[in-house]
Amino acid sequence: MNRILVRIFRGCTLAVVFGISSSLAQTKPLAPNASSLASQLQLWLKADSLTLTNGDPVAVWPDSSGHGRDFSPTRGARPDGAGAAPTFISESSINKRIAVHFAAESGLASSPDNRVEISGDAAFTMLLVLRLFENESSPGPGILFGFGDPTAKSDPSRPRAAFLQINRGAETTLRLGGGWNHDAAPPPGTPEPLQDRSTIVTITKSPGSFRGTTRFYLNGSLAGESLAGSDAVPDFAHRSDIGAFMGHVQNWAGGFAGDVVEVILYNAALSDADREGVELYLAGKYALTVPSMLKPPALKVSPEQKSWWAFQAVKKTSLPAVKNSSWIRSPIDAFVLTKLEARGLRPAPTADKRTLLRRLHFDLTGLPPTPQELREFQADSSPFAFSNAVERLLASPRYGERWGRHWMDVVRYADTAGDNADYPVPEARLYRDYIIDAFNMDKPYAQFIREQLAGDILARDASGEQRAERIVATGFLALSRRYATAPFEFMHLTIEDAIETTGRTFLGMTFRCARCHDHKYDPVAKEDYYSLYGVFASTRFPYAGSEEFASKNFPRTGFVPLASSADWTDKDLENHRLVAALRAVMVPLEKQLEAAKTNAELKKTVEAQLKPLRVELKRRDKFGAPPDVPVAYAVTEDKPWNEFIHVRGEPADQGVLTSRRAPGFLGVHGELNIPDGASGRLQLAEWIASEANPLTARVMVNRIWQHHFGKGLVHTPSNFGLRSEPPTHPELLDFLADYFVEHNWSVKAMHRLILNSATWQQTSLCATEPRDPANDLLWRMDRRRLDAESIRDTMMFAAGTLNLERPGPHPFPKFEEWAWTQHNHFKAVYDSDRRSVYLMRQRIQRHPYLALFDAPDANVSTDTRTDSIVPLQALYLMNNPFVETQAAALARRVIGAAADNSERTRLACKLAWSRDPSPSEINKASEFLSRMHDELARTGMQPDSLDEAGWTSYARVLLTANEFFYID
Repeated sequence: MNRILVRIFRGCTLAVVFGISSSLAQTKPLAPNASSLASQLQLWLKADSLTLTNGDPVAVWPDSSGHGRDFSPTRGARPDGAGAAPTFISESSINKRIAVHFAAESGLASSPDNRVEISGDAAFTMLLVLRLFENESSPGPGILFGFGDPTAKSDPSRPRAAFLQINRGAETTLRLGGGWNHDAAPPPGTPEPLQDRSTIVTITKSPGSFRGTTRFYLNGSLAGESLAGSDAVPDFAHRSDIGAFMGHVQNWAGGFAGDVVEVILYNAALSDADREGVELYLAGKYALTVPSMLKPPALKVSPEQKSWWAFQAVKKTSLPAVKNSSWIRSPIDAFVLTKLEARGLRPAPTADKRTLLRRLHFDLTGLPPTPQELREFQADSSPFAFSNAVERLLASPRYGERWGRHWMDVVRYADTAGDNADYPVPEARLYRDYIIDAFNMDKPYAQFIREQLAGDILARDASGEQRAERIVATGFLALSRRYATAPFEFMHLTIEDAIETTGRTFLGMTFRCARCHDHKYDPVAKEDYYSLYGVFASTRFPYAGSEEFASKNFPRTGFVPLASSADWTDKDLENHRLVAALRAVMVPLEKQLEAAKTNAELKKTVEAQLKPLRVELKRRDKFGAPPDVPVAYAVTEDKPWNEFIHVRGEPADQGVLTSRRAPGFLGVHGELNIPDGASGRLQLAEWIASEANPLTARVMVNRIWQHHFGKGLVHTPSNFGLRSEPPTHPELLDFLADYFVEHNWSVKAMHRLILNSATWQQTSLCATEPRDPANDLLWRMDRRRLDAESIRDTMMFAAGTLNLERPGPHPFPKFEEWAWTQHNHFKAVYDSDRRSVYLMRQRIQRHPYLALFDAPDANVSTDTRTDSIVPLQALYLMNNPFVETQAAALARRVIGAAADNSERTRLACKLAWSRDPSPSEINKASEFLSRMHDELARTGMQPDSLDEAGWTSYARVLLTANEFFYID
């Protein structure tokens, strides 16, 4: 097998590569006790087998090999034993994994009565996963792990033991000692192989001389081809007073300082394939970056993929020359006009002021202008009238509600988890409000990305409201879809949703295909998918409840406190105290209840006493946090994890190990520089939000363009891959992307640029142009239907029933009443007088009104809504009580505002259609109202109700007319 020679100098590592092991890339992980290895396994110490509290002494470290060779301190337990107990570490320096921490005086050993089956000239394999620190208090050799008799005086000519040690002197060296100066070691110049570095150390030895048959591997790489040391042949023999050992077990044994998570011993020299398999298993389990193991195969990129426009750097583009320069109001217009002139087309005339203001209001706020706003704008003849209107609306709180809703479509916002009981997530609304506020404050988009992917990490450097805001932002990830019944069942699908939504939202790339195989069209490999998988698998997601919340009393978990650490700790301790007190009170009552089965009266009395206690216990014990502490449905850092490729997408069938990194196909930045103990989310967020990333700015400016024109310059807003349609105006797209970055990623700056252009201000009232019937060249504005939210909000706005205040929590049932199951899942629709962006959205159960008018499915990221026209919509407008209520309110509003029917008609049309009615329309309204009055009087309706009934009928006509539903 080809080898890698690794020479490690103090403070740096130099890898001299003679050849890359091709077998490693094909090796599958192998558990230490796999069936092929079980008969050779002699000892297996796992730190995660311990159930102790942080800082506890490790009195016994159980052996997981099945041989019962447990380790324990030697001091006071063995003759001349000097080893004190090491300590239990719940989050160690090895990527936050549970570890056993050794100090200079720590030492553990197994019983001499239960010896490892290695004696004479025998083969063995040692594997340790550890991280060492400076240990000045023990200047002699530090014994990491060993077995045998290193001090046997009976035969000093042959080594009697094998113990891995750290020698300290001019250089720190790794050495396999055998006793009496018999040893094997990597060649000189291999100092400090482990210090301050999480490492898998593997030693294999075959029968024969000590030096000639030993191999040292550090993180899977051979450390030294030609070893130094003794040519003596070992004759391993057991001590009568001590078994296998670690650290300072007797006076002859030097201690070491470091964290140890795993120790494995075999009585055979494992084959390369088996050794690599176990090392691969350990590297995956402890998220160790092992370059030789984790090196992905070279990505095969076709010439078409390599040259695809979306993967090229954004170009700074100069404005093209045009003939009709007088039409240009914005740089945008030059790019549009040059294409029109090339095709012999002319832009449409500018729309009238009423049309422009109504279009502007719906674009920026999702609501129409008031009659007063319309009147003032039409009367303003200054050249700044329109730009002033833009600024007024950008400063309105309604702006964030409108554009926040666009973002919620893409990030698949919902107020429920999506499991088979679809449990509510009351805290999700905080993320909704964060989105709205982010648009209102014009948060730089790059920062918006970083906070949603890694806000919990950024929050460490913040306090107060900013800290809470950044934590809440990670609701983007926390809202990843949940499945099935158990708290984290099918977690690989939840992570798939996080990966896919991240790719589609920020990069305009679909990654889901690469879960099972390399992407069929785009240069996205399986390794890219599972590299991202590792990032999100290193993240702790919250659990909002599921069927097992009710059936097995599983509490909600993982909610992130928004209070300060000190405040949170105090209240958490107080909550635990109260829970313990409640249980203490309930225990005797539960016993009384059991004893009272045959005494109905006593049973009734005890149950009455228990009921409020159970309610309070459930509220405090299952809420996931003290009830009076604000928390967010957010994510936090978890133990880092490098993921194995799932063969054919099956988690149980593990393939090659991957490292956490960014997708390799873009060629920007290279590997992520992920610190020890970190998930890599912050580094991934920085990679995505980088100015050098060719996709990020293009994708966002295309989304902004889409919501101003009804379609993007790229018609597939969340897919910029090879199956997407190329941009209709590639130079314009790059200009916008460059402008976006240059203006500090300001979304509002993009609005100003677009809205003040002649292109956006064109009329939609033009005959069809056969040379461009789809209007891809933007020779006019497209007419668009209002979306579901704008239809509902505008009806209420016109009727005067819309409450523009931000609401509080949704009226979910009381927490202590939650008991939903897959056969009785949560299902609710809450009436509200607030804007539709604040309506409670479920994943499994779609809102009956919003779904009817094409609001998105909250299970998936939606980049473009459909515009269906179906009979059910007409039936809703004819028969639904909501429409009747709004029509009646609009009728009362116009009746109360004027006594004259003509004035009432003018006001009603301004409120519903943002314009004055024509004389003909006033006459038709008068005739209609007169006929309605007569017909209703004929039915016997009371005279004082006739006016309102007639006007309600007329208001329904206005609110269901074509002009109400469409923006010109």
